[in-house]
Amino acid sequence: MSLSTEATYLYSYSKEIERVHKELHKLSKKIEHHAQKHAKATKDKHKEKHKKKHYESSTKIKKLIERQKHLLKELHHHLIKFHEDMRKQGKKL
Repeated sequence: MSLSTEATYLYSYSKEIERVHKELHKLSKKIEHHAQKHAKATKDKHKEKHKKKHYESSTKIKKLIERQKHLLKELHHHLIKFHEDMRKQGKKL
């Protein structure tokens, strides 16, 4: 592929990784919040509610971490391709 195409891939994957990172940060705050609410709750109904929300947020985090790993793998692949194209272009000049 061309150098500009690889640069475009690098940019788009980095932006997507940034979005996933922000979402992970938000969800980690939610998990802490629900864990504290669960610990403070006195009624079983409220404890169960916060336990459920904590579990849902943690499963979302696991999915986002898998997505982040995939994106980093793709980013690394295109970074290598970008460097190869840079090297090839340097030889042509």
